[in-house]
Amino acid sequence: MCLQNMVFIKSIFSVISLLFFISCKSNSIENKNLEKINSNQSNLNDWKKDSLGCQHLRNSDLIDRLISENSLMGKSQKDFTNVFGKPNEIKISGNQLFLVYFLNSICEEEKLTADSDKTKVRFKFIQNKLIESPSVFEVQ
Repeated sequence: MCLQNMVFIKSIFSVISLLFFISCKSNSIENKNLEKINSNQSNLNDWKKDSLGCQHLRNSDLIDRLISENSLMGKSQKDFTNVFGKPNEIKISGNQLFLVYFLNSICEEEKLTADSDKTKVRFKFIQNKLIESPSVFEVQ
């Protein structure tokens, strides 16, 4: 009888240990997912709050992260602007649409300095789909 009780107690202990391990693993996965969501939201907030590029929060690494995290390649202009917000400029050339955003601008009191060099990033859409990685260029 004593041996049966020991086996029973060992079995119960094993089940409890397994449940504890599974619970910890599940919480770890949930925490990683929550961290990813918070990071993505922070990236979006940085991009949108720096609408003219005056705060220098916008950069090519942030662009790459936003495109990757939101799977934007091949997506529509609407899906794209839901993430990146309203563009600073829109250019149309034939069947191509370019959404242009300012980066690293020189500003005074949150307004672009009139004659300063400007850095812009251009996203190309054809048939309402983002078709290529952005091109960053400077305008003097």
